[in-house]
Amino acid sequence: MRGNLFWRAVLVLSVAAILSLAASTANAGVVTAPVTGITGSHGGDEYANGMISLINGSGMTRPNLSDPSTWSRSGAGYADEWMASSLVGALNSKVAWASFDLGTSTSLADLYLWNNTYQGGVSGTKSYNLYYADSPTVALPAQPNKGAYSVTGLTPQGDYDFVAGGGWTLFNTSGALSVPKAGTSIVDLSGITARYIAVEILLNWGDTYGGNRVGLSEVAVTTPEPATMALLGLGGLALLRRRRRA
Repeated sequence: MRGNLFWRAVLVLSVAAILSLAASTANAGVVTAPVTGITGSHGGDEYANGMISLINGSGMTRPNLSDPSTWSRSGAGYADEWMASSLVGALNSKVAWASFDLGTSTSLADLYLWNNTYQGGVSGTKSYNLYYADSPTVALPAQPNKGAYSVTGLTPQGDYDFVAGGGWTLFNTSGALSVPKAGTSIVDLSGITARYIAVEILLNWGDTYGGNRVGLSEVAVTTPEPATMALLGLGGLALLRRRRRA
């Protein structure tokens, strides 16, 4: 009898904790995963801040740094964006690419992509493939420095083969991941655990100036909010205790 009362008390406390966490989680933001390294085509871009423009918040208004859903674009010039001259003779018909290193294998939630706004969005990304990996068998090139530029984009950080590179998984094809000019795309990555995320750009919106430029404005990756994980853990504990009683 006393044993039953004990487990009833545990169940009541667990449910109370779950309800409390649910209330707080409903208003809690997600957590932005830090990007520890970034590399891609074009050798870093000759303009502005180079590829770091993709993750440094330039051209963005970010009232809540941990929640990209609150962010909005505040700039329009290429000083706030990453643009690459399209690769020549690249593998898999790509015109540019960028890869983001999260530093460690991470449970993912969403990928936010803010498209390029230069020249009314015509140099923005029109379609792309998305890949993820934990341990690529062919190492990515080093993070390029600003100013390491060539007209063709065929620099040491030029092309990379995500298909033959090994260790990469294609998340989806370009048809389902097209984004409008100067628009924002949110890709649901829940259930995926990875260290690297890569965007393989296939087409822009029509820019042909200066080597046919293409790019993105800002990128952010989120992970599940910690309170949510704790909530799931407590729920599992309560169910386990209840099952044992049955």
